[in-house]
Amino acid sequence: MKNATTLVIALLILALATFATLFVVTLVNRPAETTTDLSETHTLYPYAGVVCNLDYENDIVTIGNGADTFGWSFYGCEDWELGDLCAVIMDDNGTPDNVYDDIVVQARYSWTVVSH
Repeated sequence: MKNATTLVIALLILALATFATLFVVTLVNRPAETTTDLSETHTLYPYAGVVCNLDYENDIVTIGNGADTFGWSFYGCEDWELGDLCAVIMDDNGTPDNVYDDIVVQARYSWTVVSH
């Protein structure tokens, strides 16, 4: 019975990894939905972060990598929970050597990392 449970868990992890890979490939290959003027000096890149703060009063979601106190924010708290994994498309804001001014162009729910 233990081997069957282990096999089922391994298959679920494999299926999740496959889904996540397909999701990221699809997300990266879709045009970004933005009103930002992306000149030739701007670069878009994928990023994943964990929801670390929800400001319901101002409708702001903040994500970070968990390693430091810095994060990026976007609007729309309604469906997010602390600990959710978020896949985003970022704009380097024309400054490839400075991540502190980068902008979240598009955000998608990916998974939750907090067990309930």
